[in-house]
Amino acid sequence: MALKLRMSNNHKLFLFLTGFYLLFFLIFNVKSYILIFLLAPALLFFHFKYSFIQTVFLTFFLSIPFENNLREWFFQVTNPLYIGVPTSGYSFYFGLSLKLIFGLFLFLLLLKNHKKIPLPSFRNDWPLLIFFILACANTLFYFSPITWVGLIRLWLSILIYFSSKIFFKSESKLFFTIISALFIFSSLIGFNQLIKQKPLGKFIELTPSFSEDEGYSTTDGQVQYRVSGFISHPVYFGSFMSILLPIFIAHGLTTNFFLTLPISLIGVVVMLGTNSRTVWLTLALSFFLLFPHLKKKYQPLLTRNLGKIIFSTFAIISALIIISRIQSITKIFSENGNGSIRLELLWQSLLMVSQHPFGVGLNQFTQSLVTQKLPQSLDGFIVPVHNTFLIIITELGIIAGSFFIYFVIKSIFFKKISTTPPLLTYGAIIGAATFLISSQFHPLFNLDPTFDLFMFTLGFINSQCQPSSKT
Repeated sequence: MALKLRMSNNHKLFLFLTGFYLLFFLIFNVKSYILIFLLAPALLFFHFKYSFIQTVFLTFFLSIPFENNLREWFFQVTNPLYIGVPTSGYSFYFGLSLKLIFGLFLFLLLLKNHKKIPLPSFRNDWPLLIFFILACANTLFYFSPITWVGLIRLWLSILIYFSSKIFFKSESKLFFTIISALFIFSSLIGFNQLIKQKPLGKFIELTPSFSEDEGYSTTDGQVQYRVSGFISHPVYFGSFMSILLPIFIAHGLTTNFFLTLPISLIGVVVMLGTNSRTVWLTLALSFFLLFPHLKKKYQPLLTRNLGKIIFSTFAIISALIIISRIQSITKIFSENGNGSIRLELLWQSLLMVSQHPFGVGLNQFTQSLVTQKLPQSLDGFIVPVHNTFLIIITELGIIAGSFFIYFVIKSIFFKKISTTPPLLTYGAIIGAATFLISSQFHPLFNLDPTFDLFMFTLGFINSQCQPSSKT
């Protein structure tokens, strides 16, 4: 069964996917949520004439960003140390999501039709496979419902990587079509929240019960509303958008999409509106690496009055957001400041690694944390360490974590970009690289779709680029 797509007009597909995401503004309950995901594959199959397995691939990819559950279970990992202080304990929800259902369905189809599908080489994916095998062994050793659901989430992320690598090996353009449509939707929902300074009250928004009306606000410095889009926390949304932005810009520069500039600027303002200081770093990285291409494309616009007005307005709005947030930097390392708490959690994580070099079990970081002698500053912050790679090492062990880190470094830094045009793949590499920054400050593992998007992007990169001879 060949994976060659029969599509005469890529623009029609882009408009369809953009419209598909925009329909999420109209969703008001689980039934309408499911209906949209039934409508999409129907049109992909009957109108765009994709084969059945192509349709399943694409529907699975479209569901990756969304964490809304059809049914969910509450897991109290660590009971609160103090009554009325939720952060003195730790809990999470695991649910039956559409992306889990589509992922399982796709996995069974791949098993059944693997001889009929043109598969890429998986020779260079051995570090990831060993990592997952060690994760399975770790879960069997620490077997419990908590570790088991963690392994399911990890399996789904691994499946996303291999599915992306299989599908985009021959259909690379569709990666940018999906990412561009998703970036437009993310920017629009975030921009609406930023203007209204509160959640929109949409079903797709995963706003916790304690902030449904007002949303998240900053807890250090001046109180400010924080944009969270359709994701459960502003910092996760900022990290998610950080991956999308350079890919969208690279795609727009290559295709000469005339709305690339205004949509990109709106997206940047939305990212700043998350009030995540990490976003400043990811934006700096993206624009630094893309600057030669942006300068070549938009320098003539700066000589025109319209261009000057656009960039001046953007600069003023961005500066106002940054200045209002920059005041909080002085409090980062104060007593109980965000930086102080993060450093203490990092130290406690390193202590766990020294005591349990083979890991403490998936989702069991906080269980292990409360068994240690903790400083008083952590009594109200029983949460995972805010470093994604350190979470992986702490929960799955040094050996497993080392294999995963090696796989990531090999996938991003040691590549031969030979695709045409190379700017597209370069944008994807920059997007993946932003995760390396975000992951140093946030627990982007098993909690939100950022890790899934990261694996999705790595799958595309490795489908297009061969490893360099240095590895």
